[in-house]
Amino acid sequence: AFSPRGGWVWVWVWVWVWVWVWVWVWVWVWVWVWVWVWVSV
Repeated sequence: AFSPRGGWVWVWVWVWVWVWVWVWVWVWVWVWVWVWVWVSV
C-alpha cells in the first residue's frame, strides 16, 4: 500500500523539485534570449 505520510512527502518533494527545475530552465532561457537580442541589435 501507499503510506500517506512518507509516500506523499516524497511525491511533493519531487513535484517541487521538478517545478523549480523547469522555472529555472525557463528563466535562463529567457535571460539568454534577451541577452542575445540586445547583443545582436
